[in-house]
Amino acid sequence: MESLQQLPGQVAALDTRVASLESQFLQLRAEMNDQFLATRRELGGEISGLRKEMRTLNEETRRHMLVLHEQLRSDIRTIGEG
Repeated sequence: MESLQQLPGQVAALDTRVASLESQFLQLRAEMNDQFLATRRELGGEISGLRKEMRTLNEETRRHMLVLHEQLRSDIRTIGEG
């Protein structure tokens, strides 16, 4: 009988604990969301910088390949004339 009398108090205490956990969960969720957004923005900037760097390197490689191609054609002509 005593345990039944204590039940309302235990339920009230449990309700308080659940409400506290819910509040903590919502706070954690908001903090994680903010961190994910900050990380996403940071990575977006890094990726943008990497893309620019890759374009620059690609252009340099193309110019170098064109120079090598022209040198090769010149060498082939020289060999053919010699």
